[in-house]
Amino acid sequence: MKRLASHDETLAKLSVQVEAIGERGAEAAELRDRVTEVDGRVRALEGGLAERCADAAAESLRALRDDLASEMAGLRAQAAGMRADQSAAYKPLIGRTLGGLRDLAAQFLDEQENSRAASESFDARLALLEERAVFISPLVVAKPRAEPPVPATDEGADSADSSDDDTCSTSTAPSTSTMPSSANALLRRSLPKLLGKIRPEVPSLRLEGVRRRPDACAASVLGAAPGASAAPAKRGAEEPEADRQCPPPGAASSIAGAASASSAAPPPDA
Repeated sequence: MKRLASHDETLAKLSVQVEAIGERGAEAAELRDRVTEVDGRVRALEGGLAERCADAAAESLRALRDDLASEMAGLRAQAAGMRADQSAAYKPLIGRTLGGLRDLAAQFLDEQENSRAASESFDARLALLEERAVFISPLVVAKPRAEPPVPATDEGADSADSSDDDTCSTSTAPSTSTMPSSANALLRRSLPKLLGKIRPEVPSLRLEGVRRRPDACAASVLGAAPGASAAPAKRGAEEPEADRQCPPPGAASSIAGAASASSAAPPPDA
């Protein structure tokens, strides 16, 4: 009996609990319905907000696009105006620059033509100088040669006295026998440079103590040239006037403008 009574109490408690669970289930169903309703509202709000945001973004983008288009149009207009102003300002400067360049080109062409003419004139004068100075080359390449002593006789004194009045006197000509070989080498090195430095304004080659004479005079100046005749034994009244104008063999070093480097012919016999 006691066990039945305890079972009855247990069943009563369980029924109470079942009723409480049923009530809680109803509440849970109501809560579920409420949650479903709230979820639908939230989703509806989200859709509306998205639409509104999209509309607002599109409107803002349209406004920004319009502003940018208006600003770009203004900038293009300003750039066109600045370009026109710059072209108007630079056109005279460009014209003056081109004119100056044309003037410089014309001046350069004139100077080039003048330099060409001066070069041709210089070549012509240099050729003339080379023709006039051709007798110097044997004096440069020849070796110095000692002269034998001349005996002091009355005839030699007479010839020296008679040569004082001659235009080609040898009193100023240095003796080739006393000149060292270094002077000959110096002359051989410096003479081409001296000939190369002759300016085009020099009209002709003027050598002191030498006059333009026929081949006989040139032969007496060169001395060592082939076919050169020996100098006469006496100078003065016995020598023709044409031969008296020729420079003696000893004047070769003064003609070249250096100390030595002479290939003069041997002195006349007593």
